[in-house]
Amino acid sequence: MVQFVQRTVIMIAACICCGAAALAQTAGRDVTVDLAGRKIVQAGGKEVREPAAQAKPGDQIEYVATYTNRSKGGVKDLVATLPIPLDTDYVAGSAQPAGAQAAANDGVFGTMPLKRKVKQPDGKEVEQDLPLSEYRTLRWQVGELAAGKNFVATARVRLSTAPSVAPAAPTAAAGAPVPAKATVTPR
Repeated sequence: MVQFVQRTVIMIAACICCGAAALAQTAGRDVTVDLAGRKIVQAGGKEVREPAAQAKPGDQIEYVATYTNRSKGGVKDLVATLPIPLDTDYVAGSAQPAGAQAAANDGVFGTMPLKRKVKQPDGKEVEQDLPLSEYRTLRWQVGELAAGKNFVATARVRLSTAPSVAPAAPTAAAGAPVPAKATVTPR
């Protein structure tokens, strides 16, 4: 357990301050993505955003991805994506703006909540919500982003209390998972 707790200490602030902002993969278009993480805490009955220099299992982190069109012309058919790190659980309803889709490890996007068919002991299949811990990516159909304009996407995750068994995700200096990058994809 000690190793897990040590592995889940997040150093998002250090990562971002040292240039963790990612360039979007936009086929030559000049769209950039700045990614920031903030820890959400309760103080005096109010929600407060603090630097996410450290976090422990159960803490909630809010990711903010700001997509900026730095070109002189509009960019059309953009799809903004935000990865959800391993060892975190997506917080239901936290994706903003509304209309985000989600995908699990299979990469198949759908409307939230994601569903899957489960075979019952009697052989009958029923549809069940996919656990939030299995969400791996969010995406927004941005459409057109005018020159000099921004699109801001946010989502929250909660650090898991048990380590995953999936392949390791990109990590911050302290070994905790952080989104590798947010991307914008032209369609």
